[in-house]
Amino acid sequence: MNAINNSSPITTLLGVGAPGNEPPTAKESDPTSPSPQVIDPTAILRRNYDINTPAELKRRHQRLRQEGEFLIAGLIPRRTVGIVVGDSGIGKSPLLYQAAMCAAAGVPFLGRPTTKGPVLYLDFENGVGQVDEMLDRLAGSLGLAEPPEALLSWNANDAQTQPGGIDLPSILKDLKPSWLIVDSLSAFHPEAEEKLVTRLDS
Repeated sequence: MNAINNSSPITTLLGVGAPGNEPPTAKESDPTSPSPQVIDPTAILRRNYDINTPAELKRRHQRLRQEGEFLIAGLIPRRTVGIVVGDSGIGKSPLLYQAAMCAAAGVPFLGRPTTKGPVLYLDFENGVGQVDEMLDRLAGSLGLAEPPEALLSWNANDAQTQPGGIDLPSILKDLKPSWLIVDSLSAFHPEAEEKLVTRLDS
């Protein structure tokens, strides 16, 4: 973190070293005048580290409730990690693409309301042609004229960046999707699935 100096946000907010900080006039010192807003100098530092006071936590919770606590009502909560498990070839990818499309378009998924927002789908399994045709079929079955632009996809079979070279934190920071889907975990991070299986077997 940069050292605090006269041009830092904290210094500017506090008025330290900023131009025009002359002593208050008699009018400004009038007790009947509105009191100046007191700024907590640690508020910015806390925000940088995502640290909240109880009051800030309550406001954050209220804001999240307004945005919607579920991406898919009763099924996919916000800010959680879920795993879809099933044998190969039973249709996990089409199911996830349909869920992603519904969330991106803000239409119900299997009768459940969705919270509309951008969805990022990292696909390590299906080819570009397969995905293109699948999206057209799904859009038609959902009554959409075309797949929503908010459904973003990355395809390992057509990407210059190979799986090991994906800078996922930077992608999430820049694109800010409301939902990230990785298909599949074993292709993206083989060790993660091996550790999960080992833990379940133990």
